[in-house]
Amino acid sequence: MELQWNQSNCAYLRHDLWETQNLEQTQEVRLSDGMPDIGRVICAWGQPVLRSKEWRNDGITATCGVGAWILYVPEDGSEPKCVDVWLPFQAKWNLQESRREGTVRVSCFLRGIEARARSSRKMVVRASLAVTAEVLEPTHQTIFTPGELPADVQVLEKCYPALLPKEAGEKQFSLEEECVISGDKPQKILYCQAYPCVTEQSVIGSRAVFKGNYAFRLLYMTEAGQIRNYLQNFSYAQYADLDGDYENDAGLSVILTVTSLDTDLTENGIYIKCGLVGQYLVSDRSMIQVAEDAYSPYQEVTPVLDMAQLPMILDRTDHLMTLQEWLPSEAKEVMDAVFFPDQTVQFLENGNLVSQAGGQFQVLYKDMDGNLQSAIEYWSEEWSFPMAETCKAYVRLVGMCPNEMGDILLQLEAVTVSQQTIPMISGLSIGNRVQPDPNRPSFILMRAGERTLWELAKESGTTVASIQMTNGINGEPEKGRMLLIPIQ
Repeated sequence: MELQWNQSNCAYLRHDLWETQNLEQTQEVRLSDGMPDIGRVICAWGQPVLRSKEWRNDGITATCGVGAWILYVPEDGSEPKCVDVWLPFQAKWNLQESRREGTVRVSCFLRGIEARARSSRKMVVRASLAVTAEVLEPTHQTIFTPGELPADVQVLEKCYPALLPKEAGEKQFSLEEECVISGDKPQKILYCQAYPCVTEQSVIGSRAVFKGNYAFRLLYMTEAGQIRNYLQNFSYAQYADLDGDYENDAGLSVILTVTSLDTDLTENGIYIKCGLVGQYLVSDRSMIQVAEDAYSPYQEVTPVLDMAQLPMILDRTDHLMTLQEWLPSEAKEVMDAVFFPDQTVQFLENGNLVSQAGGQFQVLYKDMDGNLQSAIEYWSEEWSFPMAETCKAYVRLVGMCPNEMGDILLQLEAVTVSQQTIPMISGLSIGNRVQPDPNRPSFILMRAGERTLWELAKESGTTVASIQMTNGINGEPEKGRMLLIPIQ
């Protein structure tokens, strides 16, 4: 007799892709009429921007760009000039068997930018951009549970708490601020960079709530021809409505990416408008109740074994690294310092996952003779945590924020995932009744060891409840204890 079992679906989001592309773009820049000839290119800055992301038939496409500013000293010895240019980027990832029903999270970081003069009227700028795409598609795992069973059929049921990705989406918003600058007023903005970061994130019912800071770093020239920098931190709070309703212990991961950045001079300083997109991922715990084994002391029972495959999130960790500003030894006066992060590198070593974060400092300064110069210094630091070889970890930079002390905070996120296999019975066949052996004893004396009560009961043709009642115990006995096993 075949017994049909109940079926239910455990819904979750499957990672179809989590990959970073390092892209480079080179562009020639011609000076506009009226600008003086190039004497010497000093340095360049850039602001990465995510324009759009699209799920096409053959894969994922992210359209990005870098707003670049190049500072140079004119050949005629006049005050430094700045040229701005837009460098377009496009990243593409191919997908296999995609249903195009999921969500894409994209982040981009500027790894480096440089410029050089090609002639007195031309310069070449080159930028390197790291673009990370995370693709999540809805799917489900079928879970089988027992239906109505004969009274003498014993079933071993287990419950697995599984932390799974459940919902992903995004919230677009903009921030507008007027930075009031005292003293010498700006005459020209040389560059502007936005540094958004998330400091608090949580799920409250059907809302994803995230708060944090965003820093604006400016370099400008005064009416007197002096170069000044300006750094201002602001706070923000946002929420996104979710499709599901979750408990407060649900996890939330938010990636903030700049989508636009506009500046304008005002009477009191500088007006800034920054577009952002908060791309969120909600993880929640599902209790997976399955039957792993079945038998009967009185009749033949043949279980049909199946396997559930679930990508369980084992851990999600945030880590902060503090970088102290690097200064060249020949610097008499530092005008500005920025950091370009590199892609994180991971490797296993002695049971630990070692993540190496790195990048380069670019410092604008005046040397001992009062000339504008720039210099670059590379930096790296390691962060490690225990991880089994059977697990997979994703480590990425999710935020970067400078502070007034000259330090830069790097915010890293590590997600450890393991593909868990859960055995479960998907069906049951009931056969002939078992004829008891008339010579069998009524009780067996046995010492508790490595085997569980379930294993002892199944082997002896009795039940776990009978063993516990006979010996006056609850749960598993301590190892070495003598047990009286009743035979049914």
